[in-house]
Amino acid sequence: MSVSLQPKSFADVILVFRDGGTPTELTIFGSMHDFNTSGLKAVLNAVTAHQSRGHHLGLTHGERTYPTCSFGFIATELSDASAGAIPDWILRNNGYSGLVSTDGSGALRVWTFDIDVTIRGIGYGDSDNHNFVLHDCHPESLDFSDGDPIAFASTYTVYGLPTGDLACVEVS
Repeated sequence: MSVSLQPKSFADVILVFRDGGTPTELTIFGSMHDFNTSGLKAVLNAVTAHQSRGHHLGLTHGERTYPTCSFGFIATELSDASAGAIPDWILRNNGYSGLVSTDGSGALRVWTFDIDVTIRGIGYGDSDNHNFVLHDCHPESLDFSDGDPIAFASTYTVYGLPTGDLACVEVS
């Protein structure tokens, strides 16, 4: 794909939350959210510096590091008995109570899901849309704010390896 010269905006971003079951999906369009990710790097391992008597001897990859992401969105509803409310997905309530973790099924499995991020490019003359997937995202918090507008913010730790346009690797 050639380099795009067209700037993109929040309205061009589509998020899809995907569980580990059938899968079930929740699509969120750009005008309703802001999404950030941090900690991505070519190799998702810490770097350990080795030295002896004050002299640098070399570098090695250490323990795995985990990117994070955050997601803020305008509150359209707090909860709904049917599927569709974003807080219900994050908390696995109501219509989303049967979601299956991407970490595996079972009552004791940690709740994780994939976040698929697509930035529209085709409509701007790009040869394709731009996409990356953050795998095995665990919700760390869901925060409520009664501002203008009423909004939520949520934070996640990404335990899987990102794939797609922003793919990363891990050294074992």
